[in-house]
Amino acid sequence: MRHTDYFVVKSCRSSHVMTIVKENSMQVVLFKEHDQVGVQVLFIMLMCRLLRNLMDAFIYAPLCSTIKFFSCMLSVPEDLKYAKTHEWLKAEGEKGTMGLTSFAVEELGDVVYVELPDVGSKYESGESICTVESVKASSSVYAPAGGEVLEVNESLKDAPERLNKEPYGEWLVKLKLANAKDLDSLLDAHAYHAVTKKEKH
Repeated sequence: MRHTDYFVVKSCRSSHVMTIVKENSMQVVLFKEHDQVGVQVLFIMLMCRLLRNLMDAFIYAPLCSTIKFFSCMLSVPEDLKYAKTHEWLKAEGEKGTMGLTSFAVEELGDVVYVELPDVGSKYESGESICTVESVKASSSVYAPAGGEVLEVNESLKDAPERLNKEPYGEWLVKLKLANAKDLDSLLDAHAYHAVTKKEKH
């Protein structure tokens, strides 16, 4: 037994004392005097508890899950392609712009340094193309598709923390894509969301 609380239910003619015994967060009502008022109070208490449990099971929990699902989906832009290693790619003809997903940035924490590749260098799909360091660790960033580096985001050298603020707005590298077939192995927003959901669990 945890503890015992006493309270008085007043009626027109007399006072009716009840004892509430709390055990494992459940309430057991013991009557010192069995009467109609006490039974009515007990019935109301039990109905309130039942109603709360039903609302938690059939309204609150499903609503929270739905809100969480759609908020996660909204954080994954539909117009991008994604690698399972958490890079995004926006393909425009023979050119592609790549960066880190919000999931990757959240896992890294506060970014403090970004090492970018040299313009003109060539990389295969899945090859390490740059490095991002955070307060937690240093992590390699992989090319979501093969190609030649056309441009790098120089602003990240002086302000790497911008990746944390807007991961889909701050790109890392622009590529001249070598093989359009590389895009076939990338994920759409829905499939990538499923990957991140699985990794979180």
